[in-house]
Formats: sequence, C-alpha cells, structure tokens
Amino acid sequence: MKAKVLFVFVLAAALGGTAAAEKVKVNQAAKLYARQGEQSKVLLKIKAGEKVTLLGKDGRWLKVRTGGRTGYIPRSKAEISDDDEIGRNTRRRPFVDGRNKERGSLGDSAPDDRSGGDAVGDNGKADKGDKGDGDDGDDGDTKPTKMGHGKPPKTVKGKKPPKVKEDPDDGDGDGDGDVKVTDDEPKRPTARVASKTTVYSDKDKSSDAAFTAKSDDVLFVNGKTSGKWTEVENSEGDLGYVLTSKLELSDDGGDGDVTPAKRAMDIRARGGVTFVQQGLRTAGSASRTPPDNYNITVAAATIALGGTYLKPYNKDILLGGDLGFVAEKAIPGVRYTPPIGGTATTTGFSIYDVDLRFVAAYDLHKKSGMMVAGRVGFRYDSFQVANVGNLTMNPATLPSEIAISPAVGAALLIPRATPTIGLRFVLDGMFTASMKQTKGLEDGKTPSEKGVTFAAGLTYKYSPAIDIYAGYDLKYIAASFGAVEPTSMRNHMGTAVTRTDISHMLTVGIAKAF
Repeated sequence: MKAKVLFVFVLAAALGGTAAAEKVKVNQAAKLYARQGEQSKVLLKIKAGEKVTLLGKDGRWLKVRTGGRTGYIPRSKAEISDDDEIGRNTRRRPFVDGRNKERGSLGDSAPDDRSGGDAVGDNGKADKGDKGDGDDGDDGDTKPTKMGHGKPPKTVKGKKPPKVKEDPDDGDGDGDGDVKVTDDEPKRPTARVASKTTVYSDKDKSSDAAFTAKSDDVLFVNGKTSGKWTEVENSEGDLGYVLTSKLELSDDGGDGDVTPAKRAMDIRARGGVTFVQQGLRTAGSASRTPPDNYNITVAAATIALGGTYLKPYNKDILLGGDLGFVAEKAIPGVRYTPPIGGTATTTGFSIYDVDLRFVAAYDLHKKSGMMVAGRVGFRYDSFQVANVGNLTMNPATLPSEIAISPAVGAALLIPRATPTIGLRFVLDGMFTASMKQTKGLEDGKTPSEKGVTFAAGLTYKYSPAIDIYAGYDLKYIAASFGAVEPTSMRNHMGTAVTRTDISHMLTVGIAKAF
C-alpha cells in the first residue's frame, strides 16, 4: 500500500510541471502578463530572441520569470521541445478549463481570455450566432467584435458587461497593439558590478556558483543586505548571493532598506611630461641676475602612480584613502653660464612627490555615481639637484630641498558621467610643517611655503576592467625664506628671499578597477 502511495506522489510530481527551472528562448516579441489571459495587466515586454526562465506550464500558457518579474506568456511565443505535454485549447473541446458552459452570459468563472470562436456549447451544438459556414460545422463566419469573436456578451442581471478598450495591432506579431505597461508594485533597486564577479548559491565563497555577473548585467536586489552578502537576481531569473562590496546600486526605486555598497578601488599608472617654472626674487638687491633674481622653465619626463580605496560606512558615507607618487626628471636640466668668463653648464635635477590622503565621501545617489569628498593628509616634496655639492657641476649653487606639508582639500568624483566616461576633480591646500635645504646653500634663515594643487582626470572605459586615464595636474607653491643666511654660498645680496614654483603636469595612462 505504501509503495502505491509513493508511486502516486512521484507520478503527480512528474506531471505537475517542470522538475527544474530551465531556460527557453522567446521566438517572437511577447508581453509578460500578470495572469493567464491577454486582458490581464502587462508587466513588461520581451524582445524576440531573449531567454527566460521557465517555471511551469498550464494549457496554452507558460509561467516564466524575466527582468525580475514573474508572469505568463502564450505557449506559441517560446521554443520548447516537449510539445506533447502542452494541452491546447481547440474549437472542438466541449469547454475550456475554468469557463462557464453557458455562452449567453459571463459568470464569475469565465476567464479573461475567453473568445467566442474557440469553444462550443455543452451539448456539442454550435452556440447561438454560430450558424456554421460549412468548413468545420463550428463557428461560421461571425464578424469579430471588440471582445474578439462572436457576439458581445449579454448583460447579466445586476451586472454590467465588461468594457474592453479597442487595441489595434501594433505590428509586433501578437495582434494586441501597444499595451501600456502598468505595475503597481514598488520598483526593485538594481545594481551592477564593476567587473566580472561570481554570484554564489549561498552566503559562502565555498558554495557553488549560481551564475557569473558581468559589468554590463543588470542585477535586481532582493530585499535588505545581510551583513556582507546581498541576494541578487539577474534578468533571466537566476538567484544568488554576491559580496555587498562588489555592488554599485542604481538609485531607481526600492524601499531604501538596502545599503548602496559602492566600494571603489582602483590603481592608476601614467606617463607624460611636466613643465616646471621657478621664479626667485631677492628684496633689496639691485642685481637682476642669478642667484638674486631669475626665472627658469624646464621640461621633465614624468611617471605618476596612484590608487584609491573607498568602502561604505553607511548608506550615504564612504571612507577610505588615496595614495599618489610622482617622479619627474629634468630633460636635460637648468643651463647656467657664470657671468665672468665661465663655461655654460647644465645642472640636472629630479622631483619626487608623495601624497597620502584620508578620504570621506558623500554619495549623492545619482546614476552617474557622483560623490563629493573631503580629504586630509600630508604631502612630501623632494627636489634633488644632481651633484649638488660640486660647484663645478652646479655653478648656479642650486640647493636640494625637502618639504613636508599637511594638506586638506575636496574632490568631486563622477565615475559614470556617461556609460564610458568618468571624471575626477581634486583641489588641495597645504602649508609647510618642515622645510630643509642643502646645508651651506640655504636661501634664507626661516624657510616655509604654502600652496595649492589642482588635479583633473578623465577616464575612458576601454574594457570592463581597464580604463584609459588622462590627467592634468597644476601645482602652485609660494615659498618664503626670510632674512638672508650670511654663511650660505648662495651669496644673496638683498635682505629677504621669496620664490614661486609652478608646475603643469600632463599625463596619459591606464587605470584598473577592482
């Protein structure tokens, strides 16, 4: 007896529908209906060739999931191989499942998709109005009405016939025209990943992979985040869990319960040229020549490296840091000719800058990913003269110099100004905490400096993981050295020394996001 019961359950399960969700291809444009019947609400439109997840089969309808929505499409719109399992509503069936046998009225059991020519009365005779046209003894040549076929429904006492809006064909092959898609449900937030990411079947990296999300895939976020994991679903209905830190949420609806996890991590490598301008002035000196007064402009080959890391702190705030390193080498250097019988000599130099910033960013919740950020940190500047102590190689007596400056500033980050273009703007101000020059070549007794730096960057998405990065950096430094140091070999003849340094850096390179 138990074996028979078990057999019945197994047989029922086998006949009940699809054993496991499978993908089917939509062979022509179709509408996803909320219920079975062309008169029900349309959730969305499906393009020909798209794949949807098949959840079940019921007569001439398929229950599918796509675009984050579950609904029904006609069987004829999809390509599936087991045609024999699909029962078809034909005109010779005594009645269609769930339909009232009485054609003269529309009872509560009559479904939305009933049409007047696909069923006959309960005694096998044609309904009234179906006079037969001799082709199959069935429906005759009845002129279609707004309901579809046959005569309009009669009025039931106490009830009004349903109103059906005329719906001309829109040419997409389904004959029902442009149906306005309505959806009373709240919109679900969507997300993307910066690069190809594994979505797991459970909240564990050791679990099986549910699917792989690419940077151009739209992911639907299901409910709240759960710690560091978020449940997502792709447009084909696959479900899984992804690390919250991998997601970039779109601000397109939802109940606000999901934390927009927009972790940003990237590294940048660039090469280019910097034009260094330096102008020195000595107050009280009548000399218009070095070392009291001069202006120089030198080009320098440049390599710039950098990286940014931002991690969500809450729904609106991200915290992290930014690190940058720049190396510049003069090509060829400062050319100087002593005023009395000297030989022209070129003095080379190199510049090394290190910038470290703590960053707090506020997410503006724009589709572009726009954020404004505050920055605080320090800057290390090193100006190194080649053979600085050899006055034969350094006849201009240029000193090497190291300055460490606290810095504070702001940034505007727009990672998706367009689908392929990102923008970055940074403005920092700084003042000297420590400044030292080569001993014996000092410009003054109390050196100090203050200045500003401005950086603008543009990224072009070359591939899902690689961006082309172009940048312009401007540095303006105003230095004051105070009273002249009498023991210095710089031999300034005035009372105080000031200097202005301006550099324009142009670079191009690559940036890689993680």
